[in-house]
Amino acid sequence: MADRITTTFTTVRDAARDTGSVPSRAVNGRLPDDLFARTPGPDGTRPLIAQLGEVAVPFARGTDPDVVIAHPLHGLLAAQKLQDQMPVRALVRNPLAMIASMMSVEPKFRAEGLFPRVNEVYPQLAKSLRTLDDIDARRVTTVYHLFSQLAEALPRHQVVRLEDLAATGGLALSGWLPGAESLPVPPPEPTRSCGQDCDTLITMGWALLDLPGPMWDYYREEDVADYMRALAEEIGISLPI
Repeated sequence: MADRITTTFTTVRDAARDTGSVPSRAVNGRLPDDLFARTPGPDGTRPLIAQLGEVAVPFARGTDPDVVIAHPLHGLLAAQKLQDQMPVRALVRNPLAMIASMMSVEPKFRAEGLFPRVNEVYPQLAKSLRTLDDIDARRVTTVYHLFSQLAEALPRHQVVRLEDLAATGGLALSGWLPGAESLPVPPPEPTRSCGQDCDTLITMGWALLDLPGPMWDYYREEDVADYMRALAEEIGISLPI
């Protein structure tokens, strides 16, 4: 996987320099803020709306551009090996929000608590998950494992929380990218309604709070509790936290 990502970087950099356009998932020739539709489909997940195509970057033609590509999951899975080939940084988000996001776009994770790409890279995790009958337990275990891998792969100063990026604009990236604080950063999207998933997500929030470990290197338990309170407010209940 690390070799595939490195090849992608080379391909994109060469295309930007030679042609002024790059291969990318796009919507109407532009990079979208979200690769997925806002409205869920019949299976409860938001369908992918971006298609493979070309995005124009005429300002890069004839230059030797730096290329930054977000690989939300693949980059994490390959982070340790990639560090030998290029600078690697990571963005993380509230673990309960991560579960909600994965449920919203990955049908198998939503229906069975399994994430195919993670399970391919970590077959032992896949085997362990299949011993769990409870789908919520599978989801929580997967996110716990991803945070464990992140903590092992990257030192803390190479990780920024998505919430801090949204709150500060580019300032949260200034330690990585000089001048980042002056970049135009769009405001964060409002939190989507949890719909029929509120009760399920609250249950998984309690499970996360019962766990020790790597999530709490990046978040306080109160951060997960705050997310749970927001879910509870949406469905008109109160929580004893």
